[in-house]
Amino acid sequence: MNTPTFEDAMPELEALKKFFVTAKQALGNGTITSMVGVDQRISKICQQVQKASPDMQQQYLPELNTLIELLNGYEQALRDFQANQLAEAAKAVSEDAKS
Repeated sequence: MNTPTFEDAMPELEALKKFFVTAKQALGNGTITSMVGVDQRISKICQQVQKASPDMQQQYLPELNTLIELLNGYEQALRDFQANQLAEAAKAVSEDAKS
């Protein structure tokens, strides 16, 4: 089996980073992006990194850290979005109860 190179995983890492940037932007416009299959894509990258040499793993580290930051940023934006949705729904119910 061939040992993966840094270049082997880079297109997918870049695609995943772009995915999370785009998903966060869409969330800002009120659209929740489906995450179906994202876990498998990330798992595949992690497997490639695990199989790589220690030197190659070091090269992956900054890219993986960026991906984690983007994932965490999307998660927080999604939590904020959900909290705002709940607050708006509670406000609407409260206003209806007053009527």
